[in-house]
Amino acid sequence: MTSLVTPAGRLDRRAVMTEAHRQFRLMRRYGWSFGRCLSFAWAKAREQRARLHAASLTVYCPRQKATLLARGDEQAG
Repeated sequence: MTSLVTPAGRLDRRAVMTEAHRQFRLMRRYGWSFGRCLSFAWAKAREQRARLHAASLTVYCPRQKATLLARGDEQAG
């Protein structure tokens, strides 16, 4: 799967357009317009960015857990 998100977390317009054109070549025979494929590619990019953002929020951090344990926090993990 091609990444539609830059390493900085922004949407890569070039990759989105390339994905839309690839999708159009596949779906043209089923009656999809280029606009529909472009809309689908943007939605796919936004969803990919949301998944990457959610994954970055759930990263395990042993230093933070050690700090919480030192404080006596019961919910440290």
